[in-house]
Amino acid sequence: MPFMKGKAPIRRTLRYLEAGGLILKERVKVFCVNYNVFGDHHKGARDFVFWHLPQIQYKNPSVQVVTLTNMTPSPYITCFFDTGERMLIDIDSKTKEEVHAHLKKVICKSEYVTHLTPHTIINFP
Repeated sequence: MPFMKGKAPIRRTLRYLEAGGLILKERVKVFCVNYNVFGDHHKGARDFVFWHLPQIQYKNPSVQVVTLTNMTPSPYITCFFDTGERMLIDIDSKTKEEVHAHLKKVICKSEYVTHLTPHTIINFP
C-alpha cells in the first residue's frame, strides 16, 4: 500500500484521525503554532505538531490551522476568535502531553458538549 510509506504512517489512517480528542470551540477561527525545528525547549511543540496537528485539522474543518517555523525564540500557540480577540498560549519546555491537556482544558469543547450531537437531540414535529 503506498499510503503506508513515510515517517509514522499511522498518522494518515482514518482511525487515528478520528481518535483525536481536541475539538475546538466554535468561536475559534484560526489556530497558529509557532516553533523552531531545533532546540530542546521546542521538542514538545515539534512533537505536538507531528502527532496531534493532523487530528486537529481533521476534527475541526472550519478552523484554519497555521504552523510558523523558525520565526520565534520560544514556542507558543495563538488562537484567533470570531470576535477579533486572540489568545496566546505559552508551550515553552512543555511535553506534547502537557500541551494537549492544557489545550483540552482551555480552548476545547467539554466532553458533555461533544457528546450532544444533532443525532442525540430529539425534534418533535
